[in-house]
Amino acid sequence: MTRIAVVLLFSSSLLYSQSKESLVGIIKTGSESILLKLEYDVDENGLLTGRSITDPFGPNRTITMVRGNQTDSTLTIRELDNIETKALSSKTFCYLQADDIKIITKKNEKRFRGIFTGLTSNGDTCAEGILILAQEASINQSVKTITEPEIKKTSNLEVRSRIKTIHKKLSTPSKPHVEVRKKRKRIKSKGPYLPVNDSENLKWPSDSITVYISDSFEEDGDSVLITQGNGHQDTIKLLSSKHIVYSGRAEELKNIKVSALNEGEMAPNTMIIFFIGESHFYRTETNLRKGEWTIITLNK
Repeated sequence: MTRIAVVLLFSSSLLYSQSKESLVGIIKTGSESILLKLEYDVDENGLLTGRSITDPFGPNRTITMVRGNQTDSTLTIRELDNIETKALSSKTFCYLQADDIKIITKKNEKRFRGIFTGLTSNGDTCAEGILILAQEASINQSVKTITEPEIKKTSNLEVRSRIKTIHKKLSTPSKPHVEVRKKRKRIKSKGPYLPVNDSENLKWPSDSITVYISDSFEEDGDSVLITQGNGHQDTIKLLSSKHIVYSGRAEELKNIKVSALNEGEMAPNTMIIFFIGESHFYRTETNLRKGEWTIITLNK
């Protein structure tokens, strides 16, 4: 039932979208370059919904759901869940995130350049580098122009050389290469789930902390009340995509309490919690019945 609802929601966004985009290009990290294709729809509010295709012609071809936002000058994208893949193990997937991709318009053609960060499913930073994209239609037109009948007089070598020049212009980054970040260390949880109607102390070595939450399995209507140690409260309906509930100094958060407001369509109420800092990350889960709660208290 949940899957049907998601499909209907996705279909309705396509129906009312104002524009479609198809972008092709590369992501560069270290000495490695990987082909990337983005296909998405943008609604009247600039919200985009679509998919990415990584390594489209290679052995690790992967199609991933993407969400984001687009304005006249910037593009933001988030890879969420894999739709289809040829890769052997999902444990190695690095989900792309880019918050400030610049859109450069020249002669009615758009180029997209920015820095991306990759996160594994456990919230660890797995890559960082440069993303370069262009509208697929403009690339096709450039190739078509090169291969027009009058160009046939030139040698095959010249044609290949011109195509190579276009690819080189597309793939040349406007910023210096950003090296891959050192991986964060994982803080192991004491058990598979946080204690019910009790608290767990967590030794947190980082000064800052970002807290993400998401549904443990398929979205089934689970809702929780999040109470921070600073008194701030949020009622959240859990989704499969990550939702930020706090980002700032760890000493200001102090602790975080999760209270189950319901049990959704599939009991119990389950949730994944990610804590991410400068040098460490922590992942755990909740398994609560309606009315039950759990607390994580941060200690230095």
